Amino acid sequence: MAAAVDVGAAFRPIIDCLKNIQQGGLLEDPNQVHNLITLSHGIVYFWDNTEAELVAVNIRAGNDRLTRVSCTNPPVFSVLRVCANQRGTHLALVGQEGITIVQLPTRERWISNEERLLCRSCPVAERFFLTALNVRIYDCKWHPGNDSHLAILTSDNYLRVYSVDESQTPELVFSLASSEGSGLTSLGAALGENLVAFDFGSVIQKDDVCVWPIFVANGNGDVFYAETGRTVARRCLMQGPLAMLPPAEDNFGWDAVALLCLRSHPSVLVLATSSGLLHHFVVIHEEAVPTLFHYESVRLPLLSGEEGIGVVQLAPFRPSLYLCAHEAGLHQLSLNWVDAMEAGEGFSGGESCQVLPLVCTRPVESADPSPVRGLLVVDETRWEPSVVVITAEWEVVFVRLKEEHIHRQSEEQLELASSSGQDSFERRVQNLLRKEETLPLLKGGSRLQLTQEECFLMLSKASQLLREQYLNKFVLVRQEIERRKRILANQKTVQMDKMAHLLRVKQDISTNAEELAEKYESILAEEERLQRRVEHMHHQLQERIPQVSSEERAISKELQAMQSKLQQLELVAKKMQTKHSYQKAQLIGRHKSVVLEEDTAVHRMAHSQGELLEQVVHHVKTLRQELDHFC
Repeated sequence: MAAAVDVGAAFRPIIDCLKNIQQGGLLEDPNQVHNLITLSHGIVYFWDNTEAELVAVNIRAGNDRLTRVSCTNPPVFSVLRVCANQRGTHLALVGQEGITIVQLPTRERWISNEERLLCRSCPVAERFFLTALNVRIYDCKWHPGNDSHLAILTSDNYLRVYSVDESQTPELVFSLASSEGSGLTSLGAALGENLVAFDFGSVIQKDDVCVWPIFVANGNGDVFYAETGRTVARRCLMQGPLAMLPPAEDNFGWDAVALLCLRSHPSVLVLATSSGLLHHFVVIHEEAVPTLFHYESVRLPLLSGEEGIGVVQLAPFRPSLYLCAHEAGLHQLSLNWVDAMEAGEGFSGGESCQVLPLVCTRPVESADPSPVRGLLVVDETRWEPSVVVITAEWEVVFVRLKEEHIHRQSEEQLELASSSGQDSFERRVQNLLRKEETLPLLKGGSRLQLTQEECFLMLSKASQLLREQYLNKFVLVRQEIERRKRILANQKTVQMDKMAHLLRVKQDISTNAEELAEKYESILAEEERLQRRVEHMHHQLQERIPQVSSEERAISKELQAMQSKLQQLELVAKKMQTKHSYQKAQLIGRHKSVVLEEDTAVHRMAHSQGELLEQVVHHVKTLRQELDHFC
């Protein structure tokens, strides 16, 4: 396998650009979580609020040239987030006061390697956001089934779906039954009854139609449901709130701030709160409205020890892994039970979510909030799975995701590993070395001032973590290796004894084989001798067989003809005797003298004929004897 390319080298032009931005100052709202960087089809886009333009680098082509993409109609509001659609044709610049869609350059324009490009851009619902000054944008996502549609959730409890071709009028509008279009100062917002986040679920089939479900989170913890794909009406009401099983008294928190739907089977819903709790629900589609089954709740461990994390941004990475960015840093959450659920093992209940802190931007509670400005997941074959984090002071941090939670093996490799007994010990060692807790990268910034007591506490915690998660595990692994060594030594002794016995058996078999080979050679020689003798006898017998000549065949035919004539003469003689007897009987009493003379003449004639027949018979017998003698 080829070595992975350094991600930092590919992002070096972006890093140089961020140094200039750092000299220009920070953003207007330092406590707001931003995401000003995105990756689409091997091209990294970063929004420069100072110059109001996009900065792009084609990292897939290995080009380190920086390309600036200007907009024909740049946004007049502060951009908080950028997101590109799946095909990489459009990019949305999202702020609290508006959204602008940018038509990204085509592949031919990237091949030209121009230093500056001009792209068409248009605002979404410009008149609406200019007139409704109290309406703010809470969430925005591209439709996963149609790259030309953008869904926007606003503070007036409306979810609107706009088309890129007609960006001023929404094609679909979803609202709550009790929505009155109130803004940020309404009583519902004060009580946490405003919609705060939404996400699209996995596509489902209903009446042979592909339907994309939408889950919308309310600030009080309720989750509403809507569908796109088969809706004919322009305005629709959201269904819900969805039933959560088992029910909770506090409705799983009253401070929901973010929602994420993992594309697993079945789907898993993540509901995040500002207090640092993450609730995991399994979506069960049994009826017209799905049901949420609460599997677990996880609290993010913070280095500072505080419980509040403020605004949360959730970024999916795999069906069983996602990232959580907040004002105190970045966490990685791995849902191992999702893999077991997709494999058909069901809900075992034994595995829980594993939380690993990756980056800490607020190590102590007394420090100011330092949210991330950019979060980018790099998951391409050319680079190792890693995360690019831009801190509040525009410092770029590259964090490689933990290998024990990244499953890149194919099914054939997994089956081969499971069938091979040699890999079991390696997996055992890997399980022992698996870290349940890690120490994140500390990126508090230059303004962070720590006291000696705080430094000592951080050092003590790092030492304790090093001892528990590293040194103690190394001791366990060494003991396991020594035990394995003893087992292998005993197995080697047994195998050496068996090998010596097999060598003796082999020697006996070799001796018997030599004797059998000699016997076989002697038997083979005797068999050849007998075969030669049989062939000789067969040859002699063939020579002694008489051969009939053509004269003998002619005499045989002549004898057969004479035999047939003799039979005819016998028949004639019998007829004559019968006739004679009859004539004799008729002439009795008549002239005796005449009869006597006639009898005498007949007798003489019969006697002469009898003698002639006797001669013929004697001659035939003689010829038959001669013929038999020749045959």
